[in-house]
Amino acid sequence: MFEDVDDLAGLIDELGLAPAHIAGNSAGAAIVLRAAIRHPEAFRSLVAHEPPLFPLLVGTEYEAALTEVRRRIDAVVALLESGDHKGAAQLFVEAIAYGPGAWEQQLTPEMREALIANAPTWLDEVRDPDFLEMDLDALAGFDRPALLTSGTESPPFFGPVVDQVAASLPRSERVTIDGADHVPHISVPRRYVELVRTFAQTERSGAPD
Repeated sequence: MFEDVDDLAGLIDELGLAPAHIAGNSAGAAIVLRAAIRHPEAFRSLVAHEPPLFPLLVGTEYEAALTEVRRRIDAVVALLESGDHKGAAQLFVEAIAYGPGAWEQQLTPEMREALIANAPTWLDEVRDPDFLEMDLDALAGFDRPALLTSGTESPPFFGPVVDQVAASLPRSERVTIDGADHVPHISVPRRYVELVRTFAQTERSGAPD
């Protein structure tokens, strides 16, 4: 996971884009948050939607939800380890990311093929012991504006995670997007783009003096 973080920062530096508005979704959101700790100079602002940092639920009233999400992740891993990449991708979509029926009803054939092709990479990531971890104390040192979002149609274990991350960031805005799910750029693309654009354009999304 930290290799992905350093690659992100390295790409931004190589392209001469820093400080940049950096956004991530799901595992990409976790990468962006870790980059905020390791490479804060790369950021003008941060946007993160539903990072799967489920260990943050340990010891909270949502721990039962954590048990359920672990069960779902383990089921996807078992299919991947058996070589059933299509079955694993479909189960991930319908049990973790979207919801029942989404594989056929919401995804294009191209999107389904991309998920199947990327399935082995996800298995490598989930085997990383740091994959779902986040140091909130370290994250609290990030002093740039941050937008943390979740969707009303997402599985219930994402919102409490986002709440904790938002609470740890000193300049955060927490938004729940009505009608959005785990992939708001697909479920409510126009509203999500407008939300991110407006956030990035506000005065408080500038780098601190």
